[in-house]
Amino acid sequence: MLAVLFACYSGAVPSSLAAGSSVQPCTLQGTTASKGAVPSFLAAGSSVQPCTLQGTTASKGAVPSFLAAGSFFQPCTLQGTTPWTGLQQASSSVISSVGALVQKRMMEQVSGLKRKLCALQKRIRSLEAENTNLRNGLKSYLNKDQVLRLTTKTVRGSAWSEGTVVKGLKVRLSCGSESYNVVRELVAPLPSERTLQRRLQQHKFPPGILIEMMKPLEVKVGLMSPAERHAVLMMDEIQLNEGLDYDATTGTVIGRPTIGLSSGKLPASCLATHGFVFMLGGMSTRWKQTVAYEFTENSFSAATVKTTIDTLIRRCEQIGIKVHALVTDMGGGNQALWRKYGILVGKHSKETCYANHPCDPARRLYFVADVPHLLKNLRNHLTRGQDIYLPDEVVRKNALPTDTVSIKQVEQLLELDEQSDMRVAPRLKKACISPGHYAKMKVGPAYTLFHHDTAAGLRYLVKLGRLDEEALTTAWFFEQVQRWFELMSSRTKVVAFSHKAQAGLDFLKDFITLFQDLAIGSRVRVWKPIQTGVVLSTTSAMELQTMMVGDHQFEYLLFSRLSQDALENLFSTIRLKNPVPRPKEFKSALRTVTLAQFLRPSSHGSYTKADGELLVGLENSAPEDPDPPPLQPGLLDLDTAEQDSFEYLCGYAVQQVKKNLKTCDNCSAAICAEQPMQDANDLVRLKSYTSNRMALVVPSKATLSLLEAAERYYRRNEKLVIDNSLSIHNLRSSILDATGPCEIPVCHDVPMKLLRCFLSTRLHMTLRKLNQQIRDKKQSAKCGSRSVGMRHAVVNI
Repeated sequence: MLAVLFACYSGAVPSSLAAGSSVQPCTLQGTTASKGAVPSFLAAGSSVQPCTLQGTTASKGAVPSFLAAGSFFQPCTLQGTTPWTGLQQASSSVISSVGALVQKRMMEQVSGLKRKLCALQKRIRSLEAENTNLRNGLKSYLNKDQVLRLTTKTVRGSAWSEGTVVKGLKVRLSCGSESYNVVRELVAPLPSERTLQRRLQQHKFPPGILIEMMKPLEVKVGLMSPAERHAVLMMDEIQLNEGLDYDATTGTVIGRPTIGLSSGKLPASCLATHGFVFMLGGMSTRWKQTVAYEFTENSFSAATVKTTIDTLIRRCEQIGIKVHALVTDMGGGNQALWRKYGILVGKHSKETCYANHPCDPARRLYFVADVPHLLKNLRNHLTRGQDIYLPDEVVRKNALPTDTVSIKQVEQLLELDEQSDMRVAPRLKKACISPGHYAKMKVGPAYTLFHHDTAAGLRYLVKLGRLDEEALTTAWFFEQVQRWFELMSSRTKVVAFSHKAQAGLDFLKDFITLFQDLAIGSRVRVWKPIQTGVVLSTTSAMELQTMMVGDHQFEYLLFSRLSQDALENLFSTIRLKNPVPRPKEFKSALRTVTLAQFLRPSSHGSYTKADGELLVGLENSAPEDPDPPPLQPGLLDLDTAEQDSFEYLCGYAVQQVKKNLKTCDNCSAAICAEQPMQDANDLVRLKSYTSNRMALVVPSKATLSLLEAAERYYRRNEKLVIDNSLSIHNLRSSILDATGPCEIPVCHDVPMKLLRCFLSTRLHMTLRKLNQQIRDKKQSAKCGSRSVGMRHAVVNI
């Protein structure tokens, strides 16, 4: 207890007890309080704990003034005083006032806390809504495992989902390696490229019918509507650069034709100059799928291709695809194929535009010549100076001034047009009437030549008197060709053929009659291949329209689905990195695009949402390698230089195994020499960059023994490997079986890894030598004369 001892004069109080102070229980001694006198230190708002006031006198009814409003006076005992009657009443009043004040302040605090609680609850609801929106936004393009990768620091112990792997394959196959890594780094978490490679590494993609793709194609077809299952089969060739390459996916050498020549034979010295691709395309929706490919020389056997087509169509029909037409260009090999099927279109014969279907003799398989190729071929006749002569009946019916269609009037139009900035035919360029080598391959210049603007320009200049009236015949013919091309390449409902498109069908019939009766090059009517193509394609298109609209309840048929546009787009993609790819580049690009066709289907098809299921069966679809045949080793008689080079090559193989493949310390120690400086030969020492230590890898004796056996077997069976009679995998297995156990540990399968690296390197060395011989042979053929040789040398510079 605090004792406060002081002498209290009238109103005298220690300054330490100011207003609002708290006085602990105490005893006030020696104080005298007159009537109504109160110590001033007990001011309003002070709190006095229970205490004893000694020596104080209180008159009747007098209340100390220090018990002012707002003071909190605890019950106490006044010693030596005379209690006054109003003290208890005053204390009760003060307590009530203080309670009300406390209650008011507490209510204010509660109200403030309630406001804070409401604000916090509102903030929580806002954050929860924001979090929900963010999660929903992420779900629109990220899977659950991708979201998990965003919230965790490590990905160990968790595998990528099937949907995420499919998504990664879409991006990787669409944009390439570098772009895929940028997407992984900046946009979204995706599997590594090695994960994607493991997902598809069993897909060998050998030449021929792609049997591996039939299982996922069956899944893809199962997701289609009945109308989407009607398709056409397209086939075309792409030029390749001659050469032999080792294909690691199949373990074989590629670069030789897989189809015989037109003579039916396939000489061993032949090299592939073209890639032959077969592709399915939808007739109701714009889907496409590569189903086969081959390597060919400059010609191919029509009988062999016919067998491949029949087999391919049967397989497609088995999985639910209805193939109604075969689309090709006007190449000589394709025309020979038509004859094999009995297709006949000529001047003095009734056109036959279909053959019996391989699956059902009651059905028809129609043949269509690619319309864009026909337009280019027609342009080439004119640009080569061959006039077109129209039938007399057509001339009279349309009141034409002459029967001759000539490119000369177009040349005059271009010459007059180039003299003015405001041109009559602004689309027309010089490349349209005199195309170069590459311009002849493009449809654009041919389309511009026959465009309506060109015909309108001819008519306008004739009206002005700047061209002779003979140009009106050329203008009329160009208008007919342009309308025919628009109808035969229809891409919209406006020009599509339905049961109401009778006017368009009548025009096509008249166009067929026109091309049957016209003459090209001279007035003596000699039947040209362009006439065969136009009559065949137009007749087949009209009959297909009747069948699809009448028998299969199509609303309409777009004739653009009967062209090779999808194949041309495929070839453009393959040529992105190399305009004339090598066989391995062609196969790799074709494999990538084919898989992308499963992962990126048509946006208008009914199977777009189930693209992840389209790769079902790819992992287990690879055929098993047959057992290796019995092999014999060869002799290995090396001089000093060859032996040192061989040991250097063995060191390279050891380095590759240590650097790129998984090994342990025991394995590394077993395949490397214990004392490299002493065991290295002179060639290795000279190639080492350091003189005081060995920077290159020196193989151990056990490694040299194994790879010497591999070299003997490789030299003996090199021709079998190059001719694909023996695969590298079977050669490795035979070597391991023949050598038996060795001193190299097998905990990480190091002997097989060494053989794989060594034999692959040896095969690449052999192929590089053969390809150089091929290039030398081609160069010597080009340099048959001094002038040609000089021009070739300048081009190489």
